[in-house]
Amino acid sequence: MDDKFWKSYGVSQPGQPVAPTPVRSMPAVASSDGGTSREGTPNSLFLPNTPSASGFTFPPLSQDLQGNGMLSVIEMLVDMKIHLYSIENDLLKRYFRIFICHLDFAICLRHLVAGVLLAPCVPAYLAGVLIQILDHIKKNLDTVNLSPACRKDPADWALVKSAVAHELAQLRSIIKGKLELTVKNRLDIYTLTTGLLAYNLQAKKEHWGQNAFLCQSTVKWQALSAIERKKIPFWDFVDNELKQVHSYFKKTFPDMVLRQIAKAKFFADVLAKDLTMYPSSSGDLAKKVYTNEGLTEMQRTAKTLAGSITPDDVQEDLTMEDDGDVFNS
Repeated sequence: MDDKFWKSYGVSQPGQPVAPTPVRSMPAVASSDGGTSREGTPNSLFLPNTPSASGFTFPPLSQDLQGNGMLSVIEMLVDMKIHLYSIENDLLKRYFRIFICHLDFAICLRHLVAGVLLAPCVPAYLAGVLIQILDHIKKNLDTVNLSPACRKDPADWALVKSAVAHELAQLRSIIKGKLELTVKNRLDIYTLTTGLLAYNLQAKKEHWGQNAFLCQSTVKWQALSAIERKKIPFWDFVDNELKQVHSYFKKTFPDMVLRQIAKAKFFADVLAKDLTMYPSSSGDLAKKVYTNEGLTEMQRTAKTLAGSITPDDVQEDLTMEDDGDVFNS
């Protein structure tokens, strides 16, 4: 075998004399002058050549660095300062990203999104919800503890929009999962409402009718074929069902008061049908309801915001008041 074979493995041919490895001389290091004190040693490295006790001289560190093609001491200090400014600017750019991840912002945003999406008067769960919430935050930045500066920065505002969209998607997924579990296990509407109303939300009478409507919509969507369910996703189907309901009542009852009474009666009938299909097994605590005075400020704000959502061409005040006593029957 020739020497190339062994060199391909990074070794020399066995049995051949190995050439001595050249010894690299170590650079001279300035030694102590024999004294016991080290005071002033760093500064002495930059002093001019001074003979040591043995008679040898050593070049200053600054000359040695320059001789090896490196920066001088002054240039290194300037370069270090530039790097510090660069790091500081980078931290300032990332400040808002850190703020977006702060717990206060996340909690306030989650409460607002839940209050809107779980409001009994919400006319849609997908269409127009994100736009309306962002418009509200834009006008009321203190609601989620944001500073006015974030609205002027496109990058910062893009982070806010992304955070709102993420919260909406997560909450829709949670609601859909609870609805499917309720239908599968034949749970009553009060158990579903108690499970949905997290984030310090309180139940109102209208929640039962709205959630019963969602349960019936879930049953209708699950009854579709697999091909049909792929064509129309769950929340698109629910929005379309709600749109048909609100459009019908708007056309049939031009008067606002009569329209609200008719809607309340409709959702009460849906609730009665749901209780027939899934008899109640919940206690009095799950059936407790609150008036507007018993709601938190965030829930009242979210309820008003939900009523102002306008999906597509449905334009009306969909806020349901507490005088719908048909839910008590």
